[in-house]
Amino acid sequence: MSAKKPCLHYVSNFLPLTMVWIYNILENLQEYDPYVLARKKINRKSFPFEKIKALDDLSLGKQLYHIGISKITRVIPFFLKAAQQIRPDIVHFHLGNIAYKSLPLKRKLAIPGVLSFYGADAYLYPERKRNRRRLSVVYRDMDKILVLGPAMQNQMKLLGCPENKLEIFHLGIDVDKNPFTEKIFPQNRPLKFLLASNFVEKKGMDITLYALEQIKKHIDFEIEIIGDGTLRPDILNIIRKTGLEDRTKLHGYKPYTFVLEKACECDVFLQASRTASNGDKEGTPMVFVDVMAAGMPVISTYHSDIPEIVREGFNGYLAEENNIDSFAACLLKLIENKSDFHSLSVNSRSHVKEHFNIFVQAKRLESIYNKLHYFR
Repeated sequence: MSAKKPCLHYVSNFLPLTMVWIYNILENLQEYDPYVLARKKINRKSFPFEKIKALDDLSLGKQLYHIGISKITRVIPFFLKAAQQIRPDIVHFHLGNIAYKSLPLKRKLAIPGVLSFYGADAYLYPERKRNRRRLSVVYRDMDKILVLGPAMQNQMKLLGCPENKLEIFHLGIDVDKNPFTEKIFPQNRPLKFLLASNFVEKKGMDITLYALEQIKKHIDFEIEIIGDGTLRPDILNIIRKTGLEDRTKLHGYKPYTFVLEKACECDVFLQASRTASNGDKEGTPMVFVDVMAAGMPVISTYHSDIPEIVREGFNGYLAEENNIDSFAACLLKLIENKSDFHSLSVNSRSHVKEHFNIFVQAKRLESIYNKLHYFR
């Protein structure tokens, strides 16, 4: 059996709980032996990955020394030495907003570089002119740019990325770890809606609640909301104003296992995603993938690359972005087509299994690495 080829991954913090897909990739590569460079190690119990060289392993004095040297050389010596010891065939950077400052390391290593964009780094980060200039250098020097779908691909083209460097790459989960519950439209109890997100503008929770207000005379339902955030006072006010208090249960922030438990208990996942006033957008919300693997139909919007996950009439319904009436119409469509509910549930699971399966996606990523390495 041939030895695995070393590959190097860089992410500023290893690893935020919301970026579990990076851990999934590292754990499921077969041909490549992954190593990680990071400034800080966080959430170690959730992500027990051992092959990490982190700057915060050093004393504070040594950290400041290495950062100070990098102001002159543009490369943190600790990272360069660690990378040279690993001798990777490929370096993969995660998040477009860190790529520009990482380019000197790639140049020093003289190996192919891959960069993955995930959401705000593709839409919010380029809002500043300086960052757009930096991205033009990133596009020139990186060998492959991975995006989540056609919308993000078009965004990169508009920002000047050469089309031949772009590739759509879906994130993945271990589908079999998400218990599947075949769902049918409930007959003798309220319909249970699940919302799970940060309380921020782009998640469109206000749109969702106002749309639910429009259908409350048509059907009995309950709402379970997981999450919290800066817009909490506004959300609470909307719940009171729409008369949804008695139907709504607010859980606050909970572990992700709690979201998966609720995905089995509830019937439909709702999220009216939209472009925020500051330009921020979704990528492909991975909570959709997780709840769909559990058998939940999803009602969302034609926003960013959400149509890569939710296919209209196949595993859910899509509304016009930032449109209360359109979202309410999707809710009514779900209610009026009760006989289709079971197929929406089954199709949700099958779609995730086919297009967001981490084992398939890990092999795809390795094929991307292989092509870059072969053509060096």
